[in-house]
Amino acid sequence: RRMDQRQIAFLLLGIGRTVIGTVAVIEPDFAARKMLGLNQATWTKDGKYMTRLFGARDLALGLGTLLADSYSRNTLLQVGVVVDFIDVLSSLPNGGRPYPTTAVAIAATLMGVWLIM
Repeated sequence: RRMDQRQIAFLLLGIGRTVIGTVAVIEPDFAARKMLGLNQATWTKDGKYMTRLFGARDLALGLGTLLADSYSRNTLLQVGVVVDFIDVLSSLPNGGRPYPTTAVAIAATLMGVWLIM
C-alpha cells in the first residue's frame, strides 16, 4: 500500500524527533554545539543536563508519533506543535538563536499545523 503525503509527513516528524532526541540524550555535547548552537565557553554540566531533558522530550514525542494509533498520533502531533511553537518563542529574546534549532522548530511547527488541518 502506498503512503500519502500526510503519512509521509507523520513518519518524517516521528523519525526526526526520535533521531534528534536520541542524539541529545546520548551525545549532549555534540547536540549542544551542532543543534543548539552553544559554544564551549558557555557550556556547563547544567547545560548537558538541560540538553538531555530536551532530548528526552523529543525522543518521547518521536517514538510516540511512530508507535501510536491514528487518534493518539493526532494528539501527539498537537502537543508537538505546541512544544515547537514554544521553542520558537523561547529563541526570540535571544535574537532567534540558536539558529539551527529555531529553523527546525519553525519547520516542524508549520508541518504540524498543516497535518492538524
